[in-house]
Amino acid sequence: LKLPLLNDTEHLPCQGHSEDQTAIKVSKASTPAAPVRTAVVYANVPLKRRDHPAGQWSLQMFLRSIVALWLFAWLSMVNGNCPTGCICANTVVLCSCSGEVQFDVLSPIRGIEYIGKIFVHSCSRLTIPADAFAGLAVGQEISIMEIQNLTIDPFAFRGMLKYPDQFTIRDSAVHLLATDAFAGFQQAKHLWFRNVTIHKVQRNAFRHVSNVAYLYFREVNFETIQSGAFANVQSIGNIFIRSKVNVQRMGSALFRGSRFDKLVIEDATVTSMSAYSLTGAASFGTIQLFNLRILSTSFNVPPDEVALLEATTKGGKIEFYNVIMDRLHLGIFANVDETRLEHCQIDRLTSGLLTLHRVAVVSFVGSTVRFISSSAFANANQVGTVKFENSNVERIESGSFRHLSMVDYVMLLSTTVGAIETRAFENCTINNFIIDGCTLHDMSIGSFTGVRSVQCRIVENNINKLSARLFPDSAFALFSFERNNVSGQGASRWLSRMHAQHVNISGNLFVRWEEHLLAEASFRSMELSANQFQCDCNIGAAWLVDMITVHRLYSDSAEPIVVINEDNVCWEPQKKRRLAIEEYWQSECSKEKVPLKTRSLVQGLTCTVSSLWTECRCRRSATKVVLDFTGASQALNTSVLRVSNCTEILLSWSLVGQIQTIIFNSVKLLLAAQVFAKVNGLQSVWIEDSSVRLEGRHVLTTISPLAQVVFNNVDIHQVPVHSLSQSNAAEVTIENSKLGRLEPSMAEGSTIENLVITDSRIGFTSWSAFQGIRGAKLRLTNNIIGHMEGFSFLPAVAVEKVLCFNGNRIECNSTRDLRAALHVYNSCDNDSNKCYAKGAIEGTMNDLMDENERKENIGSSLSKTNYYHVISATAFTFLITCGRF
Repeated sequence: LKLPLLNDTEHLPCQGHSEDQTAIKVSKASTPAAPVRTAVVYANVPLKRRDHPAGQWSLQMFLRSIVALWLFAWLSMVNGNCPTGCICANTVVLCSCSGEVQFDVLSPIRGIEYIGKIFVHSCSRLTIPADAFAGLAVGQEISIMEIQNLTIDPFAFRGMLKYPDQFTIRDSAVHLLATDAFAGFQQAKHLWFRNVTIHKVQRNAFRHVSNVAYLYFREVNFETIQSGAFANVQSIGNIFIRSKVNVQRMGSALFRGSRFDKLVIEDATVTSMSAYSLTGAASFGTIQLFNLRILSTSFNVPPDEVALLEATTKGGKIEFYNVIMDRLHLGIFANVDETRLEHCQIDRLTSGLLTLHRVAVVSFVGSTVRFISSSAFANANQVGTVKFENSNVERIESGSFRHLSMVDYVMLLSTTVGAIETRAFENCTINNFIIDGCTLHDMSIGSFTGVRSVQCRIVENNINKLSARLFPDSAFALFSFERNNVSGQGASRWLSRMHAQHVNISGNLFVRWEEHLLAEASFRSMELSANQFQCDCNIGAAWLVDMITVHRLYSDSAEPIVVINEDNVCWEPQKKRRLAIEEYWQSECSKEKVPLKTRSLVQGLTCTVSSLWTECRCRRSATKVVLDFTGASQALNTSVLRVSNCTEILLSWSLVGQIQTIIFNSVKLLLAAQVFAKVNGLQSVWIEDSSVRLEGRHVLTTISPLAQVVFNNVDIHQVPVHSLSQSNAAEVTIENSKLGRLEPSMAEGSTIENLVITDSRIGFTSWSAFQGIRGAKLRLTNNIIGHMEGFSFLPAVAVEKVLCFNGNRIECNSTRDLRAALHVYNSCDNDSNKCYAKGAIEGTMNDLMDENERKENIGSSLSKTNYYHVISATAFTFLITCGRF
């Protein structure tokens, strides 16, 4: 009996045979159409004719003939569906080019109900065509081994009834993984590539692969991984590319639109990698790059792929550990929760096509960065933290951190920085700017230009030199410079053109100081304490006089602007002694005490003058003071001027000089048109606990933009039309104040980035009052508002800026139209706004309007007859708003 089953050298045992069983060989001569094969059937009993009677022997031969015929029929059925060059037995299919039959294309396998394993091996060239496994249910494994030139065509695995638990390619050279090569491969544990060279992985080669636990490349050499090679895979647990991996060319957006839990690229060398290789994943848990060396980074992107790079990535965490690379574009981390680079060496952080945004944390830990290039972080927004910790940065170039906005923290911690160039940090809006425990070798003039922050803390650093105007046009709620060692020259104008609501300079060591003390600084309050200075009467006598004078002013003032304590000392390292500054002056510089310089600048006003703070008070005999400082410019070369305790002041002059901050406290003030128009370098205006009358137009017009305008606890009967027009200020805030009327177009044509009215009483206002103001944010919070109208202007106001209308109490008959309008345009909580009326229980506008819409003329708890006679105060308080409302 001849059966086409196995090669002559192979036997297929039957079920249950043993070593002492006798084999029956049944062979058939080979024909040109089929190779010589042999089927071996093992009987349970040896066939020895002499041991049996003739009848019994004949019966047994008949039965065995039936079994042989059945086996022949079964084997013919199975092998009749086998591809050329393959052997099909039980649930195993074995295909090999090492035998007599050679083939270049794996023929499709058809008509077999279930296969446990498929093995393909030992071919010089092999193509797996489309639908090669269509209709098959493969339970355990497909394994392809020792193929010298393998091509997997599109849709090779399409239409399988069941995909194997494991797919393996190993010890082979893959010429091509074509587009859609693995399309639809699903419900598997492993896709495994081991000890393989892959010439090209085309775009979307793994499209629609889903529900696979591991996609694993180990000891693989890639020639080219095209852009989007792993795009559009779904529900992959782990993608591992690790252990002695080499990649010649790696394209962009490799995982565009894909969803996976974890990607690990480890122990790999990449000759050329696109800067955008990791962009575009639809979602992921973690991406980890370990022990990776990237020799060259390419920023070339085909025009048809540029738009695809902006596809939103939604991911958890990206980790770089011990990665060496030439360039890194930070925009690729957009929409990622956290990015951490630890023990990495990066030649240059650079700009590119993408902008860093919607990121919780970007941190460099224990890493070395040679250059942070211009625009590397430019326009980054909605970022939680940017941090360099225990790292080395050779140079932060001009424009590196330009136009950051809505960033919570920028931190340099225990980091060495070689140089910070001019305008490295330019026009940034940051909640918290912290430099702590660093070594700063060289900071250029204007390194931090136009930075706006709630707090700037420079603490416990070694600083070589403080250059002049480090923070021009910057504004901070709190500026803290504490426990620093300034080893080089301390320029007296290092805070020039900077404004801070409060400045704290404490616990520092200044090796050298010259000229005047903190000349041209703008602040509302300052504390100088526990600082050590290397004093020298011959080099820097002027600032010593300032320290003594300001301390005298502090001692004599009930409400000092500058708190300067006795613990500021002169340090003499040669003599190893520390002396109080005034004691040093009398022992080393002059035996005479430093007198207070008192001047009567205008009639009825007496001032005590220093370069840091000038305090002016009205004389008791003066009922009305007309402030006209024309010709008194020398007296106004001071950082802060405060005028207080005046019955009435007519402010109608054009100020001159280098004054930075003007404070009016407890005065009745009349502000004339363009009163500040010629003040050079004015940074802030504070009006506190006062009554103010605005006369004419353009009251707050200045030469240069103001950092802060503050009206605190101020009564203003009326803000007339165009009275605040042509103003230019970063922050304008009205707080704890009473406003009679806010007239339409009161500030039309002004640029006010953040306009805040809070905790105040407003008798009458119209939304048209806020029209025509260029700026980003309008915030009205926790106010009591009498009559409000002009709702038709609300859409135009809200389109121009972000509107936050929150926690206000409004007269109920004003809320009828307001409720619907705010529902569309308000970025804050509408339900926090309440309406009020006589005899009504306070509630939300939604609650009360249902009842009050049926009533007419409910009335207001603000009596217009009495209101304008009890106006108390208006305040603009400083508020740096970097985050969202």
